[in-house]
Amino acid sequence: MNFNILSKPAIIFGEDTIYTLPDELNNRNLKRAMLVVTPHFVNNGLAANLQGKLKEAGIESVVYSDLIQDAPDFTVNNGAQIARDFKADTIVAIGGGKALDTAKGINIIVNNPGKTIADYLDPSTLPSRNPGAFLILCPTTTGTGSEMTFASVIHFMDTDRKISVGDGTAFANLAIVDPVLTVELPKDVTAYTGLDALTHCVGCLTSIYNVNPLSEALARDGIGIILENLPKVVANPSDLEARNMMCYASMTAGMAFIDQICNIDHALSESMGAVAGTPHGVACGAALAPSIRYLCEAAPEKVRKVADAMGVDVSNQNPVEAGETVANALAAFVKSVGCPSMKELNYTEEQLECISEMTPQAVGSLLSPRPVTKEEVLALLHDAMQR
Repeated sequence: MNFNILSKPAIIFGEDTIYTLPDELNNRNLKRAMLVVTPHFVNNGLAANLQGKLKEAGIESVVYSDLIQDAPDFTVNNGAQIARDFKADTIVAIGGGKALDTAKGINIIVNNPGKTIADYLDPSTLPSRNPGAFLILCPTTTGTGSEMTFASVIHFMDTDRKISVGDGTAFANLAIVDPVLTVELPKDVTAYTGLDALTHCVGCLTSIYNVNPLSEALARDGIGIILENLPKVVANPSDLEARNMMCYASMTAGMAFIDQICNIDHALSESMGAVAGTPHGVACGAALAPSIRYLCEAAPEKVRKVADAMGVDVSNQNPVEAGETVANALAAFVKSVGCPSMKELNYTEEQLECISEMTPQAVGSLLSPRPVTKEEVLALLHDAMQR
Protein backbone atom coordinates (compact mmCIF):
# COMPACT_ATOMS: atom_id res chain seq x y z
CA MET A 1 0.00 0.00 0.00
CA ASN A 2 1.44 3.37 -1.07
CA PHE A 3 -0.29 6.73 -0.84
CA ASN A 4 0.26 10.41 -0.03
CA ILE A 5 -1.78 12.53 2.38
CA LEU A 6 -1.46 16.30 2.03
CA SER A 7 -1.40 18.68 4.97
CA LYS A 8 -4.76 20.24 5.82
CA PRO A 9 -5.77 23.56 7.37
CA ALA A 10 -6.36 23.89 11.09
CA ILE A 11 -10.11 23.72 11.79
CA ILE A 12 -12.44 25.59 14.12
CA PHE A 13 -15.91 24.03 13.89
CA GLY A 14 -19.14 24.99 15.61
CA GLU A 15 -22.02 27.40 15.92
CA ASP A 16 -21.07 31.12 16.05
CA THR A 17 -17.36 30.32 15.68
CA ILE A 18 -17.13 33.08 13.04
CA TYR A 19 -16.90 35.50 15.98
CA THR A 20 -13.60 33.96 17.08
CA LEU A 21 -12.04 35.76 14.11
CA PRO A 22 -10.65 38.81 16.01
CA ASP A 23 -8.98 36.61 18.62
CA GLU A 24 -7.52 34.29 15.99
CA LEU A 25 -5.94 37.26 14.20
CA ASN A 26 -4.68 38.93 17.36
CA ASN A 27 -3.17 35.66 18.58
CA ARG A 28 -1.06 35.68 15.42
CA ASN A 29 -0.31 39.43 15.47
CA LEU A 30 -2.24 39.95 12.21
CA LYS A 31 -3.52 43.51 11.88
CA ARG A 32 -4.78 44.11 8.31
CA ALA A 33 -7.55 41.85 7.05
CA MET A 34 -9.23 41.79 3.66
CA LEU A 35 -12.72 40.26 3.93
CA VAL A 36 -13.76 38.58 0.68
CA VAL A 37 -17.51 38.12 1.12
CA THR A 38 -20.52 37.38 -1.04
CA PRO A 39 -22.89 40.36 -1.37
CA HIS A 40 -25.49 38.62 0.80
CA PHE A 41 -23.28 39.04 3.86
CA VAL A 42 -22.88 42.73 3.12
CA ASN A 43 -26.64 43.12 2.77
CA ASN A 44 -27.50 41.20 5.97
CA GLY A 45 -24.98 43.16 8.04
CA LEU A 46 -22.55 40.36 8.89
CA ALA A 47 -19.61 42.02 7.11
CA ALA A 48 -20.14 45.32 8.93
CA ASN A 49 -20.60 43.49 12.24
CA LEU A 50 -17.31 41.65 11.78
CA GLN A 51 -15.54 44.84 10.74
CA GLY A 52 -16.75 46.47 13.94
CA LYS A 53 -15.49 43.60 16.09
CA LEU A 54 -12.16 43.60 14.27
CA LYS A 55 -11.78 47.35 14.80
CA GLU A 56 -12.50 46.92 18.52
CA ALA A 57 -9.66 44.38 18.56
CA GLY A 58 -7.27 46.83 16.88
CA ILE A 59 -7.45 45.22 13.44
CA GLU A 60 -8.02 47.25 10.27
CA SER A 61 -10.14 45.68 7.53
CA VAL A 62 -11.47 46.21 4.04
CA VAL A 63 -14.40 44.40 2.39
CA TYR A 64 -14.30 43.08 -1.17
CA SER A 65 -17.70 41.85 -2.35
CA ASP A 66 -17.65 42.36 -6.12
CA LEU A 67 -17.96 38.62 -6.62
CA ILE A 68 -19.57 36.78 -9.51
CA GLN A 69 -20.64 33.15 -9.88
CA ASP A 70 -17.85 30.78 -10.96
CA ALA A 71 -15.08 33.21 -9.87
CA PRO A 72 -14.14 34.85 -13.18
CA ASP A 73 -10.48 35.77 -13.50
CA PHE A 74 -11.04 39.54 -13.54
CA THR A 75 -12.66 39.48 -10.07
CA VAL A 76 -9.58 37.68 -8.75
CA ASN A 77 -7.24 40.17 -10.42
CA ASN A 78 -9.20 43.18 -9.15
CA GLY A 79 -9.30 41.76 -5.63
CA ALA A 80 -5.56 41.09 -5.64
CA GLN A 81 -4.86 44.72 -6.49
CA ILE A 82 -7.10 45.89 -3.63
CA ALA A 83 -5.32 43.51 -1.25
CA ARG A 84 -1.93 44.84 -2.35
CA ASP A 85 -3.00 48.48 -2.00
CA PHE A 86 -4.39 47.75 1.46
CA LYS A 87 -1.23 45.82 2.40
CA ALA A 88 -3.34 42.96 3.72
CA ASP A 89 -1.57 40.46 5.93
CA THR A 90 -4.73 38.32 6.12
CA ILE A 91 -7.30 37.21 3.55
CA VAL A 92 -10.62 36.03 5.03
CA ALA A 93 -13.22 34.49 2.72
CA ILE A 94 -16.85 34.21 3.87
CA GLY A 95 -19.26 32.65 1.42
CA GLY A 96 -19.77 29.80 -0.99
CA GLY A 97 -17.53 28.57 -3.75
CA LYS A 98 -17.18 31.88 -5.55
CA ALA A 99 -15.94 33.64 -2.39
CA LEU A 100 -13.51 30.89 -1.40
CA ASP A 101 -12.19 30.36 -4.93
CA THR A 102 -11.77 34.11 -5.43
CA ALA A 103 -9.91 34.48 -2.13
CA LYS A 104 -7.58 31.59 -2.93
CA GLY A 105 -6.81 33.15 -6.30
CA ILE A 106 -6.17 36.54 -4.70
CA ASN A 107 -3.81 34.91 -2.23
CA ILE A 108 -1.77 33.30 -5.00
CA ILE A 109 -1.17 36.72 -6.56
CA VAL A 110 -0.99 39.11 -3.61
CA ASN A 111 2.67 38.71 -2.60
CA ASN A 112 3.98 37.83 -6.05
CA PRO A 113 4.99 39.95 -9.04
CA GLY A 114 2.38 38.68 -11.50
CA LYS A 115 -0.57 40.99 -12.15
CA THR A 116 -3.14 38.35 -13.11
CA ILE A 117 -4.05 34.84 -12.03
CA ALA A 118 -3.23 33.68 -15.56
CA ASP A 119 0.43 34.36 -14.74
CA TYR A 120 0.31 31.38 -12.36
CA LEU A 121 -1.21 28.72 -14.60
CA ASP A 122 2.28 27.48 -15.49
CA PRO A 123 3.49 25.01 -12.79
CA SER A 124 7.09 26.01 -13.53
CA THR A 125 6.45 29.28 -11.63
CA LEU A 126 5.99 27.36 -8.37
CA PRO A 127 9.61 27.43 -7.11
CA SER A 128 9.80 31.20 -7.45
CA ARG A 129 6.48 32.02 -5.75
CA ASN A 130 6.34 33.85 -2.44
CA PRO A 131 3.90 32.65 0.23
CA GLY A 132 0.55 34.40 0.31
CA ALA A 133 -1.08 36.20 3.22
CA PHE A 134 -2.55 34.27 6.16
CA LEU A 135 -5.61 32.67 4.56
CA ILE A 136 -8.82 31.94 6.49
CA LEU A 137 -11.75 30.25 4.74
CA CYS A 138 -15.26 30.34 6.20
CA PRO A 139 -17.72 28.33 4.06
CA THR A 140 -21.41 29.26 4.04
CA THR A 141 -22.60 26.45 1.78
CA THR A 142 -22.25 22.70 2.28
CA GLY A 143 -20.93 21.51 -1.04
CA THR A 144 -17.52 22.48 -2.26
CA GLY A 145 -15.50 21.53 0.79
CA SER A 146 -13.23 24.24 -0.57
CA GLU A 147 -12.02 25.19 2.90
CA MET A 148 -10.14 21.88 2.94
CA THR A 149 -8.63 21.98 -0.55
CA PHE A 150 -5.94 23.95 -2.31
CA ALA A 151 -7.81 24.11 -5.60
CA SER A 152 -9.06 27.51 -6.76
CA VAL A 153 -11.43 26.95 -9.69
CA ILE A 154 -11.29 30.08 -11.83
CA HIS A 155 -13.32 30.90 -14.94
CA PHE A 156 -10.85 32.26 -17.50
CA MET A 157 -12.98 34.50 -19.66
CA ASP A 158 -10.80 34.69 -22.78
CA THR A 159 -10.95 30.92 -23.31
CA ASP A 160 -14.28 30.34 -21.52
CA ARG A 161 -12.68 27.53 -19.51
CA LYS A 162 -12.88 26.75 -15.80
CA ILE A 163 -9.41 25.76 -14.63
CA SER A 164 -8.18 24.70 -11.21
CA VAL A 165 -5.25 26.88 -10.14
CA GLY A 166 -3.16 25.99 -7.13
CA ASP A 167 -0.97 23.31 -5.61
CA GLY A 168 -0.18 21.74 -2.28
CA THR A 169 1.28 25.02 -1.00
CA ALA A 170 -2.00 26.88 -1.49
CA PHE A 171 -4.06 25.44 1.36
CA ALA A 172 -5.73 27.81 3.79
CA ASN A 173 -4.00 28.30 7.12
CA LEU A 174 -7.29 28.08 9.01
CA ALA A 175 -10.85 26.95 8.28
CA ILE A 176 -13.68 28.35 10.40
CA VAL A 177 -16.77 26.23 9.80
CA ASP A 178 -19.84 27.83 11.37
CA PRO A 179 -23.12 25.99 10.59
CA VAL A 180 -25.19 29.05 11.56
CA LEU A 181 -23.90 30.79 8.42
CA THR A 182 -25.68 28.17 6.26
CA VAL A 183 -29.17 28.55 7.74
CA GLU A 184 -30.22 31.34 5.36
CA LEU A 185 -29.37 29.29 2.26
CA PRO A 186 -32.37 28.88 -0.07
CA LYS A 187 -33.70 25.35 -0.42
CA ASP A 188 -32.48 24.93 -3.99
CA VAL A 189 -28.94 26.08 -3.16
CA THR A 190 -28.97 23.83 -0.08
CA ALA A 191 -29.92 20.87 -2.27
CA TYR A 192 -27.49 21.58 -5.09
CA THR A 193 -24.48 22.21 -2.88
CA GLY A 194 -25.26 19.10 -0.87
CA LEU A 195 -25.23 17.08 -4.08
CA ASP A 196 -21.81 18.51 -4.89
CA ALA A 197 -20.55 17.12 -1.58
CA LEU A 198 -22.20 13.76 -2.30
CA THR A 199 -20.48 13.66 -5.70
CA HIS A 200 -17.14 14.36 -4.04
CA CYS A 201 -17.65 11.27 -1.87
CA VAL A 202 -18.85 9.02 -4.70
CA GLY A 203 -16.15 10.28 -7.07
CA CYS A 204 -13.50 9.69 -4.42
CA LEU A 205 -14.58 6.08 -3.89
CA THR A 206 -14.52 5.35 -7.64
CA SER A 207 -11.21 7.11 -8.38
CA ILE A 208 -7.96 5.35 -9.26
CA TYR A 209 -5.80 8.23 -8.00
CA ASN A 210 -3.83 7.84 -4.75
CA VAL A 211 -6.26 5.30 -3.31
CA ASN A 212 -5.93 5.40 0.48
CA PRO A 213 -7.89 4.16 3.49
CA LEU A 214 -8.29 7.59 5.10
CA SER A 215 -9.99 9.18 2.10
CA GLU A 216 -12.19 6.14 1.60
CA ALA A 217 -13.30 6.12 5.24
CA LEU A 218 -14.17 9.83 5.07
CA ALA A 219 -16.02 9.38 1.78
CA ARG A 220 -18.06 6.40 2.99
CA ASP A 221 -18.98 8.27 6.17
CA GLY A 222 -19.90 11.36 4.14
CA ILE A 223 -22.28 9.47 1.88
CA GLY A 224 -24.26 8.15 4.84
CA ILE A 225 -24.41 11.54 6.55
CA ILE A 226 -25.55 13.33 3.39
CA LEU A 227 -28.23 10.76 2.54
CA GLU A 228 -29.65 11.16 6.04
CA ASN A 229 -29.34 14.91 6.52
CA LEU A 230 -29.69 16.64 3.14
CA PRO A 231 -33.43 15.85 2.89
CA LYS A 232 -33.85 17.23 6.41
CA VAL A 233 -32.29 20.63 5.64
CA VAL A 234 -34.13 20.87 2.31
CA ALA A 235 -37.43 20.24 4.11
CA ASN A 236 -36.55 22.42 7.11
CA PRO A 237 -33.76 24.95 6.47
CA SER A 238 -33.67 25.95 10.15
CA ASP A 239 -32.81 22.42 11.33
CA LEU A 240 -29.52 23.40 12.91
CA GLU A 241 -28.56 19.86 13.95
CA ALA A 242 -28.87 18.68 10.35
CA ARG A 243 -27.00 21.80 9.19
CA ASN A 244 -24.16 20.86 11.54
CA MET A 245 -24.00 17.40 10.01
CA MET A 246 -24.05 18.73 6.44
CA CYS A 247 -21.23 21.16 7.25
CA TYR A 248 -19.24 18.30 8.73
CA ALA A 249 -19.92 16.04 5.71
CA SER A 250 -18.98 18.76 3.22
CA MET A 251 -15.77 19.48 5.12
CA THR A 252 -14.71 15.84 5.37
CA ALA A 253 -15.66 15.22 1.73
CA GLY A 254 -13.21 17.98 0.84
CA MET A 255 -10.57 16.28 2.98
CA ALA A 256 -11.25 12.98 1.21
CA PHE A 257 -11.25 14.02 -2.41
CA ILE A 258 -8.27 16.36 -2.31
CA ASP A 259 -6.10 13.27 -1.73
CA GLN A 260 -8.13 10.71 -3.73
CA ILE A 261 -9.36 12.99 -6.51
CA CYS A 262 -12.77 12.61 -8.18
CA ASN A 263 -12.94 11.30 -11.74
CA ILE A 264 -15.47 11.29 -14.59
CA ASP A 265 -18.27 12.61 -12.35
CA HIS A 266 -16.55 15.99 -11.93
CA ALA A 267 -15.02 16.02 -15.39
CA LEU A 268 -18.52 15.68 -16.79
CA SER A 269 -20.16 18.18 -14.44
CA GLU A 270 -17.47 20.81 -15.02
CA SER A 271 -17.96 20.46 -18.78
CA MET A 272 -21.73 20.82 -18.38
CA GLY A 273 -21.15 24.03 -16.49
CA ALA A 274 -18.68 25.43 -19.00
CA VAL A 275 -20.80 24.60 -22.06
CA ALA A 276 -24.32 25.29 -20.82
CA GLY A 277 -23.85 27.36 -17.67
CA THR A 278 -25.39 24.60 -15.57
CA PRO A 279 -24.82 25.38 -11.87
CA HIS A 280 -22.12 23.09 -10.53
CA GLY A 281 -24.25 21.33 -7.93
CA VAL A 282 -27.03 20.73 -10.46
CA ALA A 283 -24.53 19.30 -12.92
CA CYS A 284 -23.03 17.09 -10.20
CA GLY A 285 -26.42 15.71 -9.25
CA ALA A 286 -27.35 15.03 -12.86
CA ALA A 287 -23.97 13.38 -13.57
CA LEU A 288 -24.00 10.98 -10.61
CA ALA A 289 -26.11 8.15 -12.03
CA PRO A 290 -24.63 8.26 -15.58
CA SER A 291 -21.12 8.17 -14.11
CA ILE A 292 -21.85 5.03 -12.10
CA ARG A 293 -23.35 3.34 -15.17
CA TYR A 294 -20.20 4.26 -17.09
CA LEU A 295 -17.86 2.78 -14.47
CA CYS A 296 -19.71 -0.30 -13.23
CA GLU A 297 -18.06 -2.89 -15.50
CA ALA A 298 -14.58 -1.38 -15.28
CA ALA A 299 -14.62 -0.94 -11.50
CA PRO A 300 -17.23 -3.27 -9.97
CA GLU A 301 -15.61 -3.33 -6.53
CA LYS A 302 -15.50 0.46 -6.37
CA VAL A 303 -19.19 0.68 -7.28
CA ARG A 304 -19.93 -1.89 -4.56
CA LYS A 305 -18.19 0.38 -2.04
CA VAL A 306 -20.62 3.13 -3.03
CA ALA A 307 -23.51 0.69 -2.64
CA ASP A 308 -22.33 -0.33 0.82
CA ALA A 309 -22.02 3.31 1.90
CA MET A 310 -25.56 3.94 0.66
CA GLY A 311 -26.96 0.84 2.36
CA VAL A 312 -27.97 -0.62 -1.02
CA ASP A 313 -27.76 -4.42 -1.30
CA VAL A 314 -26.07 -5.56 -4.54
CA SER A 315 -24.55 -8.75 -3.13
CA ASN A 316 -26.24 -11.09 -5.59
CA GLN A 317 -25.92 -8.89 -8.67
CA ASN A 318 -23.40 -8.89 -11.50
CA PRO A 319 -21.45 -5.65 -12.17
CA VAL A 320 -23.95 -4.25 -14.68
CA GLU A 321 -26.93 -5.04 -12.47
CA ALA A 322 -25.16 -3.59 -9.43
CA GLY A 323 -24.28 -0.47 -11.38
CA GLU A 324 -27.89 -0.03 -12.46
CA THR A 325 -29.13 -0.51 -8.89
CA VAL A 326 -26.71 2.06 -7.47
CA ALA A 327 -27.35 4.49 -10.34
CA ASN A 328 -31.11 4.22 -9.85
CA ALA A 329 -30.77 4.78 -6.11
CA LEU A 330 -28.63 7.87 -6.69
CA ALA A 331 -31.04 9.19 -9.34
CA ALA A 332 -33.97 8.73 -6.96
CA PHE A 333 -32.15 10.60 -4.20
CA VAL A 334 -31.20 13.43 -6.54
CA LYS A 335 -34.83 13.73 -7.60
CA SER A 336 -36.06 13.62 -3.99
CA VAL A 337 -34.18 16.81 -3.10
CA GLY A 338 -35.44 18.66 -6.18
CA CYS A 339 -32.52 18.45 -8.60
CA PRO A 340 -33.22 17.91 -12.31
CA SER A 341 -32.00 14.86 -14.19
CA MET A 342 -29.84 15.04 -17.30
CA LYS A 343 -32.98 14.65 -19.42
CA GLU A 344 -34.71 17.50 -17.61
CA LEU A 345 -31.77 19.81 -18.30
CA ASN A 346 -32.84 19.57 -21.95
CA TYR A 347 -29.45 20.02 -23.58
CA THR A 348 -29.32 20.53 -27.34
CA GLU A 349 -27.39 18.13 -29.55
CA GLU A 350 -24.81 20.84 -30.14
CA GLN A 351 -24.32 21.22 -26.37
CA LEU A 352 -23.98 17.46 -25.95
CA GLU A 353 -21.31 17.42 -28.64
CA CYS A 354 -19.40 20.21 -26.89
CA ILE A 355 -19.68 18.52 -23.48
CA SER A 356 -18.44 15.23 -24.93
CA GLU A 357 -15.50 16.97 -26.55
CA MET A 358 -14.51 18.88 -23.41
CA THR A 359 -14.93 16.10 -20.82
CA PRO A 360 -11.97 13.90 -21.86
CA GLN A 361 -9.67 16.92 -21.55
CA ALA A 362 -10.55 17.48 -17.88
CA VAL A 363 -8.18 16.21 -15.19
CA GLY A 364 -10.86 13.99 -13.68
CA SER A 365 -11.11 11.95 -16.84
CA LEU A 366 -7.47 10.90 -16.42
CA LEU A 367 -8.37 9.41 -13.02
CA SER A 368 -11.29 7.30 -14.24
CA PRO A 369 -11.12 3.50 -13.94
CA ARG A 370 -12.51 3.39 -17.49
CA PRO A 371 -10.82 5.41 -20.25
CA VAL A 372 -12.83 8.48 -21.24
CA THR A 373 -13.24 9.34 -24.91
CA LYS A 374 -15.46 11.80 -26.74
CA GLU A 375 -17.42 9.01 -28.40
CA GLU A 376 -18.12 7.19 -25.15
CA VAL A 377 -19.08 10.36 -23.31
CA LEU A 378 -21.51 11.24 -26.11
CA ALA A 379 -23.06 7.77 -25.87
CA LEU A 380 -23.31 8.19 -22.09
CA LEU A 381 -25.05 11.54 -22.54
CA HIS A 382 -27.48 10.20 -25.15
CA ASP A 383 -28.38 7.34 -22.82
CA ALA A 384 -28.90 9.73 -19.89
CA MET A 385 -31.11 12.00 -21.99
CA GLN A 386 -33.50 9.10 -22.58
CA ARG A 387 -34.03 8.20 -18.92
